[in-house]
Amino acid sequence: MEIKIATRKSPLALYQAEAVKQAIIDKHPDCICELIPLDSEGDKDLRPIHELGGKGVFVKRLEEALVMGDADIAVHSLKDVPADLNDEFQIVATLERANPSDSIIFKESITLDQLKDKSIVATSSPRRAAQVKLFNPSLEVCPVRGNIHTRIKKLKDNEFDALVIATAALDRLQLNLENVEKIDSSVMLPAATQAIIGIEVGRDINPQKLEIIKSINHHETYFIASVERKIIKYLEGDCNSAIALICKKIKESTFAVNLRAFDHKSLKVEKIDMCFIEAELDQFYLELFNKIEDLKIKELISN
Repeated sequence: MEIKIATRKSPLALYQAEAVKQAIIDKHPDCICELIPLDSEGDKDLRPIHELGGKGVFVKRLEEALVMGDADIAVHSLKDVPADLNDEFQIVATLERANPSDSIIFKESITLDQLKDKSIVATSSPRRAAQVKLFNPSLEVCPVRGNIHTRIKKLKDNEFDALVIATAALDRLQLNLENVEKIDSSVMLPAATQAIIGIEVGRDINPQKLEIIKSINHHETYFIASVERKIIKYLEGDCNSAIALICKKIKESTFAVNLRAFDHKSLKVEKIDMCFIEAELDQFYLELFNKIEDLKIKELISN
């Protein structure tokens, strides 16, 4: 069986596609897997994501490959995949979630607490920017685009004083950098599905290939991802929304959800922390969505 894997060309994307390829081969040694590296619009055009049409710019080219039959599956950083997915496609598997935290890289040997007033912190994420400003309102935030190596080079070239980046990206690329601090979740909660590798297919995928892909699914991660994506879909969040969200297992069949929603102009924040039992998921959604309406969170993130 041959499986063609569409992926973006960045080093991180290629690493993630290789991880999926290896997972398939480990379970199905007779499979032949081929990577199909593609340039997404989000990789070629470094304008702010909202000017390009939102997160979908990272997945559209790969989805085209699925429709045209040039690829059987597409591998994504799941947080780049819009929660409101086109009916033509579906996420059918995830690999086990890596460390979902964010890290901050400094030019010099200091900590986040030691960043001087007016220091410039680089991130293009409204979620990260809001939490940086809440931590220390005197810090300045500037946008940055490009792959991880490009962003790190800009830091070394003194374009800013610190750079916020996903811990999982640093770990996956084995970037053993100096002056790196993992940011505690009390300071910065991650984005929904951060550190999760997702596998997308078209609705007309070969059934045998679909079963092969489903066989490498990490079920707990897939469940957690589905919860986080459903909440983001309900919130109608987009690339301009400052939303931090994580679902995690705390004991057998019991999960905790932590949601932070920000107005990134006023820095007003609303917080929801809830636990639920897997068998009572529908009731949990009902209670959570009622709280979201009571706190007017949709209006908050739309400012």
